[in-house]
Amino acid sequence: MKTKNMDLGDKILFILGMSLCGVFVFVLVAGVIVALFTSWDGNKKRKVTIESVPMQDDEVVTVLKAESDEQKRLAEAIQSHDEGQQEI
Repeated sequence: MKTKNMDLGDKILFILGMSLCGVFVFVLVAGVIVALFTSWDGNKKRKVTIESVPMQDDEVVTVLKAESDEQKRLAEAIQSHDEGQQEI
């Protein structure tokens, strides 16, 4: 391509286009190199365990909540009974 016969604007666009092409090729080559290095380490994967609590059924949650409410009422009754004993 003859760049001597180009106007100044055309030369600027040509240089910008070639620079953009260079950046694109660099990113592509760097990506391939990074992909190769990470695939080499693929056999040495770390084992990660996730400890999660399974979801409970609505019926189980309702029963547990009822038991919790019953325990609260029982604890309040015992506390009020103990307070009554202390006043005597």
